[in-house]
Amino acid sequence: GLQDGEDLTEILGVHKYEPPPPDGMGDYRGPFPSLVPKTDETRIQSAPKLIEELQGKPYVITIKCDGTSSTFCMWENSFHACGRNHAIAQADNLFWRVANKYQLEEVMNLYPHLALQGEIVGPGIQKNHMGLKQTEFRAFNLFNMRTGTHENPEELFELCNKHSIPVAAILEK
Repeated sequence: GLQDGEDLTEILGVHKYEPPPPDGMGDYRGPFPSLVPKTDETRIQSAPKLIEELQGKPYVITIKCDGTSSTFCMWENSFHACGRNHAIAQADNLFWRVANKYQLEEVMNLYPHLALQGEIVGPGIQKNHMGLKQTEFRAFNLFNMRTGTHENPEELFELCNKHSIPVAAILEK
């Protein structure tokens, strides 16, 4: 009784496969904070027309480090360490080790309207192309949850410099 082209997903019990996260990445805590956009930085190689759009406008180009995306912020009155798609449960895992290393909970408590975004780099992450001996963080975005806008790069640099948080290396400004 089946028709050509009929969707068999339900009949066959097919479900989308979600691979487990690599060891040490952390367990799911909850959804990604709804006021913060997920990191999705544009690579100039995949959008060459941006070069024309940037002509005469201020910009900052940072070096992509092949790390894992991370966001740190205060949301719903608590500190959140997040991966690319969801908040990570507090435990001995990659995201919380970085949060503790750079005292990000204390920092973000000072700026509860901001979300700090970057990438975590080091051993065991994306083949560690930088050859780092320990896990590090590289900030590249500062998002204002009150206004729904990204802060300018100078605001990011000022906050990170004040609190000894590494920033992604600048290639061109």
